[in-house]
Amino acid sequence: MAHVSSGSFDPHSAIDAHTTTTPAGNTETAQNITTPTAAQVSGDALLRTRGSSHPDLTARTAPLHHHDYTMRQESLTRLEGLFGKPDDMSGTGRRQDQQLAIDIQIASQVALPSTTRSNDCVVLPPDVMAYWVRHGDQKKMLYTCPEINGTGFGGIGTMPPRQFGVVMETYRQVAADIKRECDQNGESPLMIVANSGREGAERSNGSYPPNSNSKMIWEKAHIADICAREFGTDAHPCLPSSLDEVITAFHAEVDAAKAQHQDDPAAFAEARAAAHARASETMKQFDGQPLVLLGYSRDLAECADIRDGRAFLFGRAINGIVNDRAIENLNMTQGEKLDFRKLALINSTVDEGVNKFSAALARAEFAQSEEAKALPNIAQARGFEYDVMGLDKAFHYTSQDDKGYIEGLSELDRFAHYSTFFRGIEENEGLDGVARAYDDFKALGFDIRPLFKPNGTGQAKGIIGVRDGESKAEFLDRFEQNLKQLEKNFGKGAGYPFEVVPLLELARTAEGENYDLRFTIFQNPKTPFYTGGSYGPKIQKAIQTVPLLLKKEPASESSRTGPLEFSPTNITAAVAKTGRPAVDFIIPLCSKEGMEQSGLDEKQLKSMALYFSAFQSWLLKNKYSREEASDSSSVFSNDSSSLEPTNTGADPLGRSFPDATVATDSIGRTFHNVMI
Repeated sequence: MAHVSSGSFDPHSAIDAHTTTTPAGNTETAQNITTPTAAQVSGDALLRTRGSSHPDLTARTAPLHHHDYTMRQESLTRLEGLFGKPDDMSGTGRRQDQQLAIDIQIASQVALPSTTRSNDCVVLPPDVMAYWVRHGDQKKMLYTCPEINGTGFGGIGTMPPRQFGVVMETYRQVAADIKRECDQNGESPLMIVANSGREGAERSNGSYPPNSNSKMIWEKAHIADICAREFGTDAHPCLPSSLDEVITAFHAEVDAAKAQHQDDPAAFAEARAAAHARASETMKQFDGQPLVLLGYSRDLAECADIRDGRAFLFGRAINGIVNDRAIENLNMTQGEKLDFRKLALINSTVDEGVNKFSAALARAEFAQSEEAKALPNIAQARGFEYDVMGLDKAFHYTSQDDKGYIEGLSELDRFAHYSTFFRGIEENEGLDGVARAYDDFKALGFDIRPLFKPNGTGQAKGIIGVRDGESKAEFLDRFEQNLKQLEKNFGKGAGYPFEVVPLLELARTAEGENYDLRFTIFQNPKTPFYTGGSYGPKIQKAIQTVPLLLKKEPASESSRTGPLEFSPTNITAAVAKTGRPAVDFIIPLCSKEGMEQSGLDEKQLKSMALYFSAFQSWLLKNKYSREEASDSSSVFSNDSSSLEPTNTGADPLGRSFPDATVATDSIGRTFHNVMI
């Protein structure tokens, strides 16, 4: 999701030339980053054909099919009441250059910290924004990461099919680990798979209007189905259910009580507590049964509660939650934090995935780390020059007195430096903090105006920028109205802290379209080591990244000719506004077409992918470390796998792995222990 728009459109300012930034410098390779040999990186890549893949999957359509995964018909029947008309983006995934994706994936590989568990990092899609800084007749194109995001994102099928398969198998592994832990603790697992949607929708008798359902939730249904398969057995299969089946009666009672006790908060609280007690009694009918519930983030935040770092749904412990934003909405609604050591948060890095200010703080800290400084050398060892074009820059701007080192910088370079500034505003600072940020960013010069981005929302909801010519008083009034709208749509589940960044000039395609980019970081738990001149049999857990999408949206005529204003590149909004399918607004970035339209070459795509893999590995090591099995409620095994090795088999990519093994799962699919 881009957070800026061009002002007047200059056709000569389209993607024609990039200005590189100085590499971070040379240091020794950081300890937690495994550098493959040149043979591992190049291998026989030149002998393999690049291009789109899997034409045999084109007839496999949503919602029953998702690439080469097929949901059980019984699961579809139980869940389809949650669906809007499915928006299937998997055709874009099949237009990705599969071999280019594999080559970038290998180039980006970074070892995971040794105590990382399957749920800690499954998949997350950081956004990348290209923007211009100008001074006089000078200009420079730079890149930044406005959001990290998490497992809640829609469009996972835009991943190339083979990488999509790795992610789905990691989800399966998460479910296997949850089930094993529950078996050890004498529990039956409960997993919630959440999707954004229904925010602001009005209920009637506890139910939502069908038009409030998401067009993308069918993707999450596949995740729910594969996890439910893992929870079940041949004798007792487990099928996913709709969260609505559990919550609708509770919602109906609460809605009636709200109407009856509008002017009596105490009476409403008492009635809600009674409704919760009845729902808890009803929930007991599922005691001893494994459950996978698919639903919406809003409903999870309204119905679940947090006790001592664990989540409960009507008295039953939740063992795993898919969707970073749903987790954060629940945290904010309850005023407490779920503890990643006490249940499987998927991903564990919720704070950075949802809270834009936390993500910026982490990226600024990572930029000073030894791991970040090692990346140019690692890239060189893998056969490419490290060039992220400013993506690695972030400066925490706390006051006008601290602008960093700017002595001797040209005006253009000073503007480029200021363009990386960010700060946060906590709830206790309120409008005074907003006013200070307004003053501090305006004081930078270069006609910089601040943009304010809330925590806990997606799809650009609640982002508000200072308009051209708008006074501080006028903006503060609009900011207050924006807070009220956030509360109406999200309750306590969104709002502060706000991240504040400069409003910048978004780059455009050669056709004048606003655009931004998306990458995908994912865990690959079965990545082969390259030792002794060959692969295997030892495997490692690694983080890998591939380019995903160029998202574009035709700019309005006013934004082409008028002053710079906030105008997000938002696919969901574009679909709603035009009625056209999402695929009309996306281009596979991992393709010749994607590189041509973005202006990025393979070296730059590899560099950005390596940056994201290294950042996520550093984040897990430094912010989410844990002593193995130190908590009785969290005993996921490092090397856990429910895949039993059988016999050696050929690699589907045509590579040679002399000591590799393959495995067959409970539903007859074959998986290679070296898949990448």
